[in-house]
Amino acid sequence: MVAPAAAAGAGAEAGSFFDDSLIGDVVTVVHSKEKTVAPDNGLGGWNLLWANW
Repeated sequence: MVAPAAAAGAGAEAGSFFDDSLIGDVVTVVHSKEKTVAPDNGLGGWNLLWANW
């Protein structure tokens, strides 16, 4: 769980996450009602085996 941001209000958790995360950090999204992103869509191509690339 992301630690709450110092400033209260809507989006405080998102701000804390943005401030504390770095490019390349592994993120697991749970309980989302959206579809899973295909690994070959360009955003997650690094998930593919080299032979499949």
